[in-house]
Amino acid sequence: MTLKNKYEGKIVSQIKTVKMADDESSDIIISGYANTVTKDRAGDVIPKDTWLKSNATNNYSKNPIILAFHDHSRPIGKATNWYADDNGLFIEAKISKGAGDVYHLIKDGILSTFSVGFYIHDAEYHSKTDTYMITDLELLEVSVVSVPCNQDSTFSVSKSLVDAEAFKKEFVPPTEEAENTDIKEIQDMSTKNENSGLTLDDVQKLFEAERKKEADAKAKADAEKAAAAKQAEEIKNQAREAAKSIVDELEGKIANNQKSFAETLKAREDEIEALREEIKQVVASRTKSFSYNKVTDGMNPDTRKSVNDAVLLGIVTQKGTFGTKFGERVKAVNNSSSIEVSSEAYETVFSTDLIRDIQAELVIAPLFRDITMTSANLTIPVNPDRKNASWVSGTAYGTDASTGSEITAALNEITLKTMKLAAKSYITDETSEDAIIPLLPLIRQHLVESHANEIDRAFLLGNGTTEPKGLVTRATAAEGSADANKAGGVEVSTATASGATPITAKMILKARKKMKLYGLNVRDVTLVVSTEAYYALIEDDAWADVNLVGGASTKLTGQVGSIYGMPVLVSDHFEAPGLSKAYAVLVNTKNFLVPTQRTVTVRTDFDVEKDRRVIVATQRLNLESLIRDTDGQDKGVVAVTYAAA
Repeated sequence: MTLKNKYEGKIVSQIKTVKMADDESSDIIISGYANTVTKDRAGDVIPKDTWLKSNATNNYSKNPIILAFHDHSRPIGKATNWYADDNGLFIEAKISKGAGDVYHLIKDGILSTFSVGFYIHDAEYHSKTDTYMITDLELLEVSVVSVPCNQDSTFSVSKSLVDAEAFKKEFVPPTEEAENTDIKEIQDMSTKNENSGLTLDDVQKLFEAERKKEADAKAKADAEKAAAAKQAEEIKNQAREAAKSIVDELEGKIANNQKSFAETLKAREDEIEALREEIKQVVASRTKSFSYNKVTDGMNPDTRKSVNDAVLLGIVTQKGTFGTKFGERVKAVNNSSSIEVSSEAYETVFSTDLIRDIQAELVIAPLFRDITMTSANLTIPVNPDRKNASWVSGTAYGTDASTGSEITAALNEITLKTMKLAAKSYITDETSEDAIIPLLPLIRQHLVESHANEIDRAFLLGNGTTEPKGLVTRATAAEGSADANKAGGVEVSTATASGATPITAKMILKARKKMKLYGLNVRDVTLVVSTEAYYALIEDDAWADVNLVGGASTKLTGQVGSIYGMPVLVSDHFEAPGLSKAYAVLVNTKNFLVPTQRTVTVRTDFDVEKDRRVIVATQRLNLESLIRDTDGQDKGVVAVTYAAA
């Protein structure tokens, strides 16, 4: 007679979770450092004092949850004890035997690392080491993960599973006396909890629900393994990424002018052709997407828009490009052929179009050459000095002197680095694709414009500490005359912010003289002016608009005219007119370059506390100078400012 049949209808106040006879598991106690004071893979450091602040773990103590892989829908246990010491945050936690596959992976020693999820309230950036020192935070959760951000956050199983034979003894049929005792205990519990309404039939249902939950967890784990296998395929995209870097560089050349683009294209034809063949070989070796370029090449605008929407929808919903109903319909465009479309093909279209749209919004950044970096810092040698060849007399023929004098060059070293730029947007947790799709263009446009506007602003006015050092900031620090009308690299004109003394082309020409050697070749010098300066200059006789100096293609870089042969660009990122405020900057574009470590990457996550999804677009780039004097000051940039009224 089973326990259920024997006590049918009895009410109990406590439920003891009973495992099936073939399950020998028990709760596990694990312990280790959830986070250490060492620098993690993201470049962050959390010192001991941060964890000792009251707000660091105060809220967490109310619900010390342990998750699997930062998934808020996968709780696997609770923290039972934690403290901070000189090594970091030490934690001890109990992992529930209802954690499914995660439980067994921990038991077998496969999962052995922690990762923490938290809000950052305050941090300090150390530029020399490219490190963020987090000084104030709020701990949200601790997760058991496969690859932690902090490489030292490991744990060990400190309490073994119960002995299998001892566990089975719990199910040995009791004696009659023991049965009577059990009946009495359950009756006593029933008397004390008459209003609980929980029967043994309910208990059985709870057991069945627990088993279903474990089965669902196993199915989810299997799906995650499949997703991990798919992610491993991304390594094969390296050749295509290399080609994309070449394309990005060429697009920057287009932004300068069509002539330089044509020259660059001709010079790089062999390299591009070699990369194209390499890509073809990689693509041909894949069974699912061996001809994806035939699908995306020549794609009409409507289909291309649908592809972009499908990829972004897959990112927002975290279902993948073809995991949504809309994505399935977009993929079906090629179902009639023998070529099978891959998600990588559509993701490439999305990434390329996103970068293209950002570059189309830029005004200042396209002036400079790009350089692709594989790390956040790169040291390169430069030769700032120009040496002349020697003339050889006829009497020197046949001797060592016939080759001229030796040319020596003192190479300098400069270190290039990149900085992270991020923009985020939010969307409520909609479950209907029809509700999300109309919002995708707005989200995409927000990410594009926020990146483009901030890149141009920082390249013009950036402080050089938490953002790139802008042209105006570099000019202010540059070496120059120190008379009453000049300060550093800033040329003070007689023009006033009120407009009483208007800005003229001759004032710009006077500022150009201060560039000295780097202002001689007007083809290398570009003038960037504020909107106020632009409207003042178009009334000057020395001004020439684009109808006189170039074709419509100059509009791509914001060029609106020319002064004394120098192209003129307009930017709305200058500060408001005022005393000593810059209204123009002259720059020798060959003296600067844009190091880029990572192109635009779009990621998403769910903000459980605010019930919304956050979409984040990031990239790493900077503005660096190649020519500097012995004091480290930049050469070839001059800013022009307003004078006192």
